[in-house]
Amino acid sequence: MSPYVFKISDNTDIVEAITRFCRKQNTGLCILNGNEVVANVTIKQPSTTPAVVVTFHGFSILSIFTTILPGNISVMNDSFKISLVWPQGHVVCRLMIELLFSAGTIYPMAATFNSPSFQKLPLEDEQ
Repeated sequence: MSPYVFKISDNTDIVEAITRFCRKQNTGLCILNGNEVVANVTIKQPSTTPAVVVTFHGFSILSIFTTILPGNISVMNDSFKISLVWPQGHVVCRLMIELLFSAGTIYPMAATFNSPSFQKLPLEDEQ
């Protein structure tokens, strides 16, 4: 496991940049933290008829998280989740995002891994 601090430039699609890094490095990744200002957020609304909401304002990230497994580099529909503060002060948590553009340089922190160990819980002898 290796720690990383990514520097993502202004007006960059954060989801695409992180996914491209994982694909190029053939590595898994878990975002640990990230809190900066973003714009042009495309939010997926989970429902029976999925809707997409596009916003074009500056928002502050409270948290962003995802886990990408090595060998499974394609972004799953709900893999990137974010908590945002709207400009009016409203907090919205655990939004599924498709597009997320930086409104300035941002520095998300992440850990990468290559050979995760998968365990089935509960263990057989615990039952």
